[in-house]
Amino acid sequence: MKKTLWAAFALLALLTPAIAMTADVTGKAIVAPAGKIPSQAIVFDNGAGLSVPVSASNPLPVTGGGGGGGSAGTEYTEDAAAAANPIGGQIICRRRDTLTAAEVSADGDNIAWNCTNKGEGRVRDSDLITALGSPFQAGGALGAGENHVGEMGGKTIIASSNFTTPAGTTAYASGDLIANNATAGSVTPMSFTVCRVNAGTGMIRRARIKTTDTGFAAKGVILKLYKDSPTSTNGDNGAWLTTESNYLGQISVTLDQHFSDPMEKGVGTPSAGSEINYDCATGTTLIYGLLVANAAITPQGAKVHTVVLEALVN
Repeated sequence: MKKTLWAAFALLALLTPAIAMTADVTGKAIVAPAGKIPSQAIVFDNGAGLSVPVSASNPLPVTGGGGGGGSAGTEYTEDAAAAANPIGGQIICRRRDTLTAAEVSADGDNIAWNCTNKGEGRVRDSDLITALGSPFQAGGALGAGENHVGEMGGKTIIASSNFTTPAGTTAYASGDLIANNATAGSVTPMSFTVCRVNAGTGMIRRARIKTTDTGFAAKGVILKLYKDSPTSTNGDNGAWLTTESNYLGQISVTLDQHFSDPMEKGVGTPSAGSEINYDCATGTTLIYGLLVANAAITPQGAKVHTVVLEALVN
């Protein structure tokens, strides 16, 4: 009889773990006798002396995430209003090959840190860019503007303008205007784009003058230069007389080179000094010019005259 009872107790002891393993503990507290916890479930201490199984409604708590000094970490949702003193996890940078205009919807929202495809953090100091006048653009290139990095040297501009004289072979006297129209009110001065920016500055080093009119062979002319477009008192073949129009200076040229085109050409330098310093007017990159005969010249008439300025600009 005793042997039978002992056998029954032994069988019950063997069956007990199997029963515990098959028991449904989902969402239920499991009492842990003597500080032990069943090995058949992943549980955690709920702080009230109970071992609670991990489930969707009872997730495993994590502490000390992201170097928080042992305090509980908190997950945050991007585009949600930020807490006053948030505790963050480990920094993870979001790859963003092309930045969008607005990564989140409102000022004060949480926002992820953006990086390149190599994990390099994207850094943009808007205050510094504003202070510099936005010279830097994507790719490290300088944008349009007057902000420069390093020393600025001169830039050469070759500026050209031309006109056609009226038909006729009436000789020019020295000092007569050579222009596009015999009527004073219809004279259009030549214009030259010699400033890099509006109201810019620079210097004229030389002028090249050529014409298909063989009557100008070996003859001298004078190029008069102005900051503003001048108004002429007389037309072509009349005496040169204009408004002052911020007169800049003159260049004398002798057309001493004859070519088979036919073409008469000459190169000259400023009459006073080694260059003519100029400044363009507000809102423009132009200066203006008129040709004046420097000798008696009998033209063929209705021929093109071309003037080229060699300018060093700032």
